[in-house]
Amino acid sequence: IERRLAARGIAPRVVGDLRVSDAETMAEVREVVGAMRLEIEAAFSFGSRGGALTGAGCRIASGNFVLARPAGIIEGVDLMFTGLVRSVDARAIAARLEAGDIVLLAPLGYSPTGELFNLKAKDLAATVAAEAGASKLLMLTERDGIAAEQGGIARQLTLRGA
Repeated sequence: IERRLAARGIAPRVVGDLRVSDAETMAEVREVVGAMRLEIEAAFSFGSRGGALTGAGCRIASGNFVLARPAGIIEGVDLMFTGLVRSVDARAIAARLEAGDIVLLAPLGYSPTGELFNLKAKDLAATVAAEAGASKLLMLTERDGIAAEQGGIARQLTLRGA
């Protein structure tokens, strides 16, 4: 998303640790997320139907598992379509997992009125992991680790440290 915004000449605005998602930014977010979702689904389809993972039967389930709410106004700035997780349908996710599906969640959430909100991926991942009762959360990012309170980068955290 960052690369796409830069290529389009859209300077990201950040308030605190949240990106301001105006309509122009959301259009780019939708395109990037949609394209990535299709690439991931295609990769798993190839693997289950003749590729390196023949017979694995990988199915991808995605959908409106996450409800969001607007982040609102922070430091006098309206974050517009930037959202915060309102709730996660952990039962529906568990049902898909029990059926053998891989659940693919984009960093997007839907309002009860159908609006789409841009969510911070790491916040979404942590909330879903907690709601699902996960024993571990692994995050693959472009960074080498997580910024530690005392400075530097933490590459792993204990529960207490997290």
